[in-house]
Amino acid sequence: PPQMKLGAAILLLVAASAAANEPTIGLNLVSAHTSGGYNNLNPGIYVVKDNVSAGVYVNSVWRLTAHAEYHVPLTDNVSVFAGVATGYSYGVLTPIAGVSVKVGNVRAVMIPKTQKSAGVISFAWELR
Repeated sequence: PPQMKLGAAILLLVAASAAANEPTIGLNLVSAHTSGGYNNLNPGIYVVKDNVSAGVYVNSVWRLTAHAEYHVPLTDNVSVFAGVATGYSYGVLTPIAGVSVKVGNVRAVMIPKTQKSAGVISFAWELR
């Protein structure tokens, strides 16, 4: 399927980028939603470099998602972001926006509820 090919391509890009530029590497872990019926185990990998993040994960509707975002830092550990994600039932590219907070190696990402989706907070572990 096209999403699998896109996911594989982004994963290769993530690996190549990590080797070349030493960005922050994160592992997606779990999430919690404002309503029931969603997958809360979301394994994945991403990189962050120069206020841009990109990666792949298993999303809240049990599909592979490729994503990319631009972050605007508010403090050393808090940013707002906007970007796009694949793999959701309501579009090929879904716009996403929210707040990201990093404490130690833990990153929490909060995306507000919309008419088409539940709100979510997700957690990741960053390796550097």
